[in-house]
Amino acid sequence: AAGGRIEVVPVANGVEALREGFAEDLVTSLVAAGSDARRRDELVDAFFELALSRRDAVPDWTPVRTAAKIALDSWAGLDPAGRARLEFAEAVAARHESNEGEFPWPDDAVLDGLPRDRKDNVLAHVVQQSADNAVPPSKDAEARVRPLIGAKGDRSKAQLRLVGALGRLLAVTGRPSDGLALQREAAEEFAALGADGLLEISFPLSAWYRLAGMLDDGAAFDDAETLYRAVGARGDLGAGREYVELARAGAMVRLGRRLGSDPEATLRRIAGDAKRESHLRWSAARSLAALLRGEARLAEEEEVETALLAAAQRLRDGAAASAHEPSDVRTARTYHDLLLLDRAVEAQDDAAAAAAAARIAATEGGLCSNLFTAADLHGADRAKYLAETYPY
Repeated sequence: AAGGRIEVVPVANGVEALREGFAEDLVTSLVAAGSDARRRDELVDAFFELALSRRDAVPDWTPVRTAAKIALDSWAGLDPAGRARLEFAEAVAARHESNEGEFPWPDDAVLDGLPRDRKDNVLAHVVQQSADNAVPPSKDAEARVRPLIGAKGDRSKAQLRLVGALGRLLAVTGRPSDGLALQREAAEEFAALGADGLLEISFPLSAWYRLAGMLDDGAAFDDAETLYRAVGARGDLGAGREYVELARAGAMVRLGRRLGSDPEATLRRIAGDAKRESHLRWSAARSLAALLRGEARLAEEEEVETALLAAAQRLRDGAAASAHEPSDVRTARTYHDLLLLDRAVEAQDDAAAAAAAARIAATEGGLCSNLFTAADLHGADRAKYLAETYPY
């Protein structure tokens, strides 16, 4: 292309290609599509279905959030049900993007009009929203969904997603042991479904590992290992395997366990993979830094931090050039602050720990609100509690 009329623009995925190639034309087309009632209804359904899909179904949720907001602001003739579905899609995209977004509890008339599995999937997202953004309030979310969860051993996949979501909520609101119990239930029941449950099991199994490490519960870790070996021998966990491997390695760092080169090799592989989702990479980098710091390999720890900051700077430069700040920038900043928080807590530097915690809370307000409330409930120092219980 050198010297010709073709401009080569590097992109990471199809979302970036569309953004670079069409820019505002996409917005114009979306607004125009809303003028046709049949097309508008199709798009509302598409937004809703996308929001109910797995997080990894979309490489970048920012355009989904933006498009849903444009539709809400510009489409005339939206009925209440259509508006509620778009608000749901916008809020879910905001949570996936940056743990933001909020919406009121779904109207009972809307929920009652959904098939049971679809209703449970919507409620699972609402509970996760409560965990990550404190809206709706955790007590309200828990009180509403507990009566809807079926008996152990007799739950659909959608019900098990709801069990896992409630486990996440309990873990960030000061009841990590109860959260671990629910994640364990969900993982074991997904495993009992055979091949049909393998692609879902990574969510509760990852949380099981994380909470075992957080609670310094070696027995719970060993039980997770037994289940992981069993399901791993039966089939592929898909993209979820990387989440399980990360959570497992992070728990091993917390528990002070090393099996051969594990967990260091796993953490280095994930942290060094430029194609990996940013929250996975930076979470791995944080755990790797903790491992190296614990073994007094401070020069290597410094290399991990330098690589994280260099990647964040490149992302900032790219964002400035394109006038679009990807969620990767926020994620990198948050995990760097978590790394600094870990150091400060270990050094008993209360001022530095409080400053790092305040920066994290400025970005992750809802999640930190839940964690800080839990810290106060237990009479714990907020900064130290955040370092110990941050769930990702």
